[in-house]
Amino acid sequence: MRCVPNIIELYSPQTVTNTSVVSSDPWAGLNPTAPLSQCAHTGVSQAQCGHIPQCPASQCATLLGGNPTLKPETADTASIGVTLTPSFITDFQLSVDYYRILIKQEVGTVPISTSLQQCPTTGDPAFCSLVVRARTGALFGTTIAGGGYIIGTNINVAEADQRGVDLQGAYRLGMGRAGSLTFTLNGSYTSVASTSPLPGFGSYDCAGLYGATCGSVFPKWRSNLRALWEAPRINVLFSAQWRYIGSTELDSNTSNPLLSNGVYNTLNARVGSVSYLDLSAIWTVNKILELRAGVNNVLDRDPPVIPAEITGTGSGNVYANYDTLGREVFVGFTARL
Repeated sequence: MRCVPNIIELYSPQTVTNTSVVSSDPWAGLNPTAPLSQCAHTGVSQAQCGHIPQCPASQCATLLGGNPTLKPETADTASIGVTLTPSFITDFQLSVDYYRILIKQEVGTVPISTSLQQCPTTGDPAFCSLVVRARTGALFGTTIAGGGYIIGTNINVAEADQRGVDLQGAYRLGMGRAGSLTFTLNGSYTSVASTSPLPGFGSYDCAGLYGATCGSVFPKWRSNLRALWEAPRINVLFSAQWRYIGSTELDSNTSNPLLSNGVYNTLNARVGSVSYLDLSAIWTVNKILELRAGVNNVLDRDPPVIPAEITGTGSGNVYANYDTLGREVFVGFTARL
């Protein structure tokens, strides 16, 4: 299977912007924290090493945007599934699907933290060409021509291997004149979410992790479990839903050199699992009018707060995977004329 890049990936305007993902230049200042012997690999002369201006406000610069020279991605997909409807359990169904997706020439970006880590230690042009110093040697700038940034634009560089199991289940329990209860489960278990940012330089697996390199929270298990009570005597359908997002651990705390920055972060080492409860009801008044009401995130669960230098968002300090609005109450109706 071949997938061509979309318009945004191809033609999104390229801009130089500050980023907290790389908060400092290890070779800047009078007392660099990294060996001066590696400094020249990152694009500065030996004379400049030890005299490079540090990134201001704990934000270095990166070049973001599209790339009109991108080529199509190619993917090999394999899946196998089974659906169970056992005769000894009435109104029960369970589907289990295993999948594996291998992507080559994947459109993506080399994480800028990875580029800055790998360039000085390996001296490989594939990484070092992504570190563009300004004339002063600094890693902060405002224009493409002036330099002073780490390239984070889209390129055909990565390979990906994703494997997992999807579950779908349903069970209906009849209760006579009291109606029926229906339980539905949709769950996804990700066993592998591996990425090779550059061929030949290893890979990192983001399954069960979160952080600056993995990009967001990537729990191994997440699911939605819903219970529906259909009460025919009063023409009301009651619904209760449990949304679950599994726990994740900080990617930079792993032993993988493509993820680790060498400093163990105890405070943000783990983001615990998060559950949300949603309640709703639909009342069919008659053939013309239908009323509905409900509450999402009934317990008003706050999203996990994560430092901006990890999320890379610069504001909010939360990932969009979580409910950021808190408790929501809604009402509505449908009238058929």
